[in-house]
Amino acid sequence: MGKKNNKSGAQPMSPEKYIKEKARMLPLGKCYTYANWKDADEIMVIVTRIHPKGTVTCADFCIDKLCRGLIGTRYFFNVSPRKLAEIVEYYSDKENDRMVEIPYEVAHNLIYGSIEFAEEAGIEPVDAWDITQYILEEDDDNVPLIEYQWGLNGMHYLLAEDRLEASCYLSTMQEHLGRNFKFRIGDSTAYIGGWDWHEEEFQGCEYEIHEEVYGYELPSYPTHIKLLNPEVMSYLTFHAYKWILPDHIIDLLLTIDHEELRQDLENIIRYGLGKYQHLKATGELFAAIRHSIILLAEVGNMESFRLLMDVLKFESDFLDQLSWLATNYLFAPTLYKLNPDPFSEFTKFLKTPKLDHYCRMNVYEYVEFYVEKNPALKEQATAWVKDMLVFYDGRLETADCCDGYVVAAAIDLACSLGAKDLIPIINKLLCTYLVDFSDCGLTAEVVEGLHRGELLRQEYALDVYERYHRLEEDSNR
Repeated sequence: MGKKNNKSGAQPMSPEKYIKEKARMLPLGKCYTYANWKDADEIMVIVTRIHPKGTVTCADFCIDKLCRGLIGTRYFFNVSPRKLAEIVEYYSDKENDRMVEIPYEVAHNLIYGSIEFAEEAGIEPVDAWDITQYILEEDDDNVPLIEYQWGLNGMHYLLAEDRLEASCYLSTMQEHLGRNFKFRIGDSTAYIGGWDWHEEEFQGCEYEIHEEVYGYELPSYPTHIKLLNPEVMSYLTFHAYKWILPDHIIDLLLTIDHEELRQDLENIIRYGLGKYQHLKATGELFAAIRHSIILLAEVGNMESFRLLMDVLKFESDFLDQLSWLATNYLFAPTLYKLNPDPFSEFTKFLKTPKLDHYCRMNVYEYVEFYVEKNPALKEQATAWVKDMLVFYDGRLETADCCDGYVVAAAIDLACSLGAKDLIPIINKLLCTYLVDFSDCGLTAEVVEGLHRGELLRQEYALDVYERYHRLEEDSNR
């Protein structure tokens, strides 16, 4: 037997459409909120409408009275009175949160009043408000106006669990309110000041930085090696030369054909990476990698440069095992000698997703080293760091190719370069409140640094013999 035809041809109305078009035609039912709603900072309000058959359509409205207004809302369509009782009971699970009945006028003014207060700060209600507002009466003169106290003594006061949540609001609030609001992140308190922070209050605060999570998929490196000059590996892994190559050994190695030596050094590095990937890297092998990085400065080329940039794609644990000194000691001079114009390669590296943020931060120190050794690069470096800061705009919130530590390192470089023209983009990034202020400094310090411009003198030698001599001096301290 065929299905019966729908004689009217009308399609069932969706709950959303019904609420928007007909909810206000239903009589208002009971309204509820917490018994301590006058003293609470965040409250829940429930408003109900009664269908002709006794079922209920209602909505709950989560209200932040201090700042954000309507932060959550949802509807329940055509539910039984028993279900409504369960909803009310759900919100009454704590003694202080016991739900009580309130007049509709109170519910109406709590909801609309909080939204209006939040909009003063540029904060709009959540998207679901587009539907649930129709469960309320229109906000007009038919509903008596009741004035309530919003904020903290009338001032917007944002309570955020962490810096990531705060970043969703603070720049908008500053745009609309200037300095006339207060915020708290976690258990710490700080006052907004744009470029005029209350420094002594901020420095006592602790903040969680939303870190980029390492997840780069490394290629598989070889676990077997064949060298053109096998004696190279013998010298580089000899236990007495674990950290320092004597001058006569350096002389001996540099008598080898430089192209052959380059290939052997690169293959030693690749082999070491492969053994590390298989958890079989020894201390002697780490020593060989260290020496290879230093010696490549004498015989390497652009292929060598790119290999070292690939080494930096390993997690920081690998680099920690590679050297007890800052890895900059190994990398910065070699990179400088291999590639005098590194900016396109550095950009490619920094825009690679899911790398270790410490390795990203090191790149900014490398650039500072480049400029210190060749001041003619300062203008190019300034344009480059500007491009990177613009790239980070909008990515901090999701830790996409950056995080607060990385951006702080970029800002540090801008300060060292005296790039005061970058104040607008730096201000924009700082106003996300996701940047590590403990690294780059508070906003006033950043501005001072941008106007001062002072390169940090990095005592990294370029000459291969001097590099080892300084390494020996440092190891004996």
